[in-house]
Amino acid sequence: MLNNNTFDTSIENKSTDSSISPLSFSSLITKDTPLKGDPLAPITLIEFGDFQCPNCGRFARETGPQIEASYVESGQVSMAFKHFTVVGPDSKIAAMASQCANEQGMFWEFHDTLYNNQGHENSGWAKKDNLKKIASDIGLDKQSFDSCLDSNKYQSLVDNDLNLAKQI
Repeated sequence: MLNNNTFDTSIENKSTDSSISPLSFSSLITKDTPLKGDPLAPITLIEFGDFQCPNCGRFARETGPQIEASYVESGQVSMAFKHFTVVGPDSKIAAMASQCANEQGMFWEFHDTLYNNQGHENSGWAKKDNLKKIASDIGLDKQSFDSCLDSNKYQSLVDNDLNLAKQI
């Protein structure tokens, strides 16, 4: 369970490794972490997702909206997104693109558009040119978005999210 202080590992499989310690909330949620809802909500649900993952897409289309309507809108829960780019190389490109959308305050619109129009895994639907078109279609500033995506400025953030997921 995660609250605004630490990640409680007490429910996890206990290891004899005494070097395992709780993760601080600030190591999980940073200024670049997309967050939906009240940042001071007593519970923060962190989704680790891949824009090419079919189950992640189903969660975004079906379960996520139910959680939002029942808990986020009432202020009980906030939702955060971390990148778990494991499906293929286009997963990383889509993740970086979503962070570029986040720069313009439109992460969740971009997130929803990607999942609502998700193609088959590694079929090419998440290539840079298509992501740039999607960004333009939803109203992102084309020049800023394209420049951001072409610069790979969020590559380390995306890599760090994946490494964090592996630690958890």
